[in-house]
Amino acid sequence: MPRADRLLLILGLATGPAVAADDPPGARGLFVAATGGFLSGAADDDDGRDAGTWIGAGGGLRVGEEIVDGLTLGLHFAGGWGNANSGDYALGFGGMLVEAGYRPLARWPGVILTVGTGLGGGRLSGAGDGAPDGAAVGAMHALGLTYELPLHDARSGDEVGLSVAPTFRWVVVPGIDDTSAAFHLFALGVEVVWYAGRW
Repeated sequence: MPRADRLLLILGLATGPAVAADDPPGARGLFVAATGGFLSGAADDDDGRDAGTWIGAGGGLRVGEEIVDGLTLGLHFAGGWGNANSGDYALGFGGMLVEAGYRPLARWPGVILTVGTGLGGGRLSGAGDGAPDGAAVGAMHALGLTYELPLHDARSGDEVGLSVAPTFRWVVVPGIDDTSAAFHLFALGVEVVWYAGRW
């Protein structure tokens, strides 16, 4: 092999990994996502009584970054409202979570598992005397499952762009002690997410 060709080969091997490290293929980078959907759950009032089930609607806003391939970290601002199936009370809640997401299946990269914890609270407003009533303030926890469907051409290897995703979450606000209300809910909705890439 001529000396010039050997030199070019050595330079190519030396610089190739550095270029790949600076620009990882498929890096989704920064993201922002908005969610809306239906809620259903149950609650306890300030006296620890079972307040029964409720249904409602809610939404959320997530911002964060894919810090390594398949692993995201960010903030999730969520809230919602609903009414008891019995008509005895109305409920509203909100909170902020630190949330991590993980893509466990290389064959189906749209599958995302999420776990979050943070601060939140809610209020049960009774419809009359003796109706469930109370407030919950304190910790807030969530588990979720999402399946992203890219609206951009993911087959080309470009992960930057818009995706839509059906999403399911379980959210718990346990209350501080036995004298505060508590509730949990299941959320089924649709999320729209934009991946901006690495800056």
